[in-house]
Amino acid sequence: MTPALVDYNAWLKHPERKNRRLTDQVAVMGELARQPGTTRVHGFVGFDPIRAILAEVGRNPVGVVSVPPIDPHKLIRDAITRHGFLGVKLYPPMGFRALHNDDPVMVFPQHVRDDVNSDGIGDSDLGKLIDAQLSKLYKFCAKNGAPILAHGYNSNQAGQCFGWRASPQ
Repeated sequence: MTPALVDYNAWLKHPERKNRRLTDQVAVMGELARQPGTTRVHGFVGFDPIRAILAEVGRNPVGVVSVPPIDPHKLIRDAITRHGFLGVKLYPPMGFRALHNDDPVMVFPQHVRDDVNSDGIGDSDLGKLIDAQLSKLYKFCAKNGAPILAHGYNSNQAGQCFGWRASPQ
C-alpha cells in the first residue's frame, strides 16, 4: 500500500494541532512501514511550497505559534531516509502549479499572500517563491531517486478554478 499524505494547512486555513501534524503522520506511517508481515506500507509524504517558504523564516501556516515550524525539506529527507517513504506527494489543486507559478495569469488567495508576507506580496513574487521551493524539492528527488506523485486532475480544489492547476501541461 502506498498512502499519499497531503499538506493542506496553509491553503485551507486549517490551524495545526499538537499530535496531529504532518510530522506525526510521518512517524506513524514509518512505524507501519517497519511492521513485519506480507503487507508492505510505504507512503508518499506531502509537500506544500507555502509551508517551505514560511519555514525559512521560522513560521507555521495560518499564523500558528504554539508549535514549532516544520521544515518540509527536512521532513521529506527524514521520511524517505528514515521512515520508509517512497517519495513525495504534490497536490496542485490546493492552489499552485507544478512549475511556472509566476505566470501573470496566476492568482493566489489573499489569506495565503498575507500568511507569507503581512506587508503584502504580489502574485508574481509569491509565484517565484513557490517555484524556488518546488525546484529545491525536484533537485532533492532527482538526486535521491525519489518519485513524485502529483494529483493531475481538475478535482477537489481548494479555491475557484484551482483544479486546473493540476493539469498535466
